[in-house]
Amino acid sequence: MGPLTGFVRNSSQFAGGQKSTVLDKGSTAMRPMESRVETDFNQALRCVAYRLPKGNRLKETGILLTLGLRYGLVGAASVHHLLRCSRREEERQVMDSAATWPGIVAEHVRSEAAPILGLPVSMEVGEQVGKWARYVLRVAVPLYHRLCPLEMSLSTAADDFVLDHSKEIRQGWNPFLVRRGDRLFRAEADRSINFAINFFERRQHDLEEVPEIALLGE
Repeated sequence: MGPLTGFVRNSSQFAGGQKSTVLDKGSTAMRPMESRVETDFNQALRCVAYRLPKGNRLKETGILLTLGLRYGLVGAASVHHLLRCSRREEERQVMDSAATWPGIVAEHVRSEAAPILGLPVSMEVGEQVGKWARYVLRVAVPLYHRLCPLEMSLSTAADDFVLDHSKEIRQGWNPFLVRRGDRLFRAEADRSINFAINFFERRQHDLEEVPEIALLGE
């Protein structure tokens, strides 16, 4: 059984607001990597679950793309934190765990995000959002090894995502309103970057994700 098998199966309990294990402050570097990965990924799911793109007037495809980008950026921030806290011999385990993030996202979309947003609850939808999250990770995470600051890594990944998915972002929009659709999506992308940066800072202080922070606007 892989380090995240049980975590994937039970991911909905974390997104639903149930409290996960509270960790002793200052203990991050001392916990086994498997535990650190599980904790960070649990918290990443909760971060996104409390910040779903609702009421933003995007078309359905735009909402799904926003989800993929948001999961990807928060996931990248989580991996960045884990790498910062890991020893050199643990980095491979972090990268192997990062490869499981798209599958975790796919299940979380089907079980949690899609029903809340009124989107189709299907394997195909979940897997597509997971693939978009993988795209973001593949851009952002390698920049860590080039000593690129987190904000720049996330911004680069978001910019590449918007550029490479412009056709899908405009899907469903009247030709005379596509620029409005572009602006709406870009605003959501910028919000996702901000969410991911703030999430990283909370992980630095071992703070759990709670809905009150999202409701207060970070």
